[in-house]
Amino acid sequence: MGSSVRMHQFRTFFLSRHGWDTGRSLNALPPVLPYVRHVEIYDDYLSQPVHTPHHWLDDALPGIQPHLLVALRSLSLSDLCWQDQQSQNIIRDLCKHIQCLSISNLTRTHPSDYSALNFVSAAQTLEVFKYVDEEVLYHDAFYPHEVPANWQMPHSLHSLDLDGSFSYILAALRHCNSPPHVHTLTVNAINDAIAALNVVQYIQYCGASLHYLNLWFMTHDEHWHKVNEQAVAGQFCRHGGLSRSTSLQTLQLDAEAMDILAILQQITSTAMKKVVLWITPPTLGLLDLNQLATLFQSGPLSRASLEVIGADDNVLPLIEARAVLYEHLDFLRAKGQLQFKRAQGLSMDPSTPSLGVHSAAQESQFPDLTLPYK
Repeated sequence: MGSSVRMHQFRTFFLSRHGWDTGRSLNALPPVLPYVRHVEIYDDYLSQPVHTPHHWLDDALPGIQPHLLVALRSLSLSDLCWQDQQSQNIIRDLCKHIQCLSISNLTRTHPSDYSALNFVSAAQTLEVFKYVDEEVLYHDAFYPHEVPANWQMPHSLHSLDLDGSFSYILAALRHCNSPPHVHTLTVNAINDAIAALNVVQYIQYCGASLHYLNLWFMTHDEHWHKVNEQAVAGQFCRHGGLSRSTSLQTLQLDAEAMDILAILQQITSTAMKKVVLWITPPTLGLLDLNQLATLFQSGPLSRASLEVIGADDNVLPLIEARAVLYEHLDFLRAKGQLQFKRAQGLSMDPSTPSLGVHSAAQESQFPDLTLPYK
């Protein structure tokens, strides 16, 4: 088998509860390990019999030989927990030379369980970090005295994508003196004042390095209780918002009507090229379009384009919303700087049936950052 064929065939390795014995089998396959570029470790417990060992990961990981994975560039960890410290040490070894790390719902055993930060500190060539924590078992707080003094965040890190309980991640990046080289930041599910404060502090910490920003202020929490979004976005604005992001080029924003204007008014970057607003027809109806037009006629947004992503179960309210938007911002449309699109790339044709699009679920307009590492 030629080397190019082996490289293609063994590019990605999957390790799960269902196939946990595969980890051991790697001991018999050292010739293929140098060709593995992407490793995904995940717990598919929902599809497995109840007799499967709960801590299967502690048995499976010793079969992996990190020192032989010389081509490894991307690591994905999902829904994992462990008891043995050796498991965490092996994952740290896997992180040493990767460029992309994706972590989703690692089980935190206590409030100061910072396993995710441990892995990031080990990945000194890391460029892209994606983090999701949907299971908030502990208050999303950061305790600096619990972090080892030798933990350093990678200087190469340039892109962050965060969702869920992420405040302690942002606080830790500042605490560990991670150089502000991040140019792309996506933050989903900003649903309380603490999260808003940590987001704005990190944005300001990044300063002029930040070029692309995607913010989603939630209207409901994880239990579908109404969030006081004014208090959340208000906290963001009260602490300076985007006023220090002097090199910002692209902003994607999902927020309430009043908050949209407040956030846009704080933009100071003269490098702005594009604003993307995720919006529903009712929110657009509450938005002061005359004031929005003023923001794009002069000041930092005068040379920026505006793209509105509309979401609704039915297409007719979106067609009506588009007509109103075009009427108030006709000067932008005349310059070719105004677009209205339907969420998920769906058709705006009037004959389009209802397709059950309930919200402007965040679909980043940025490139898929993981692609270069696969």
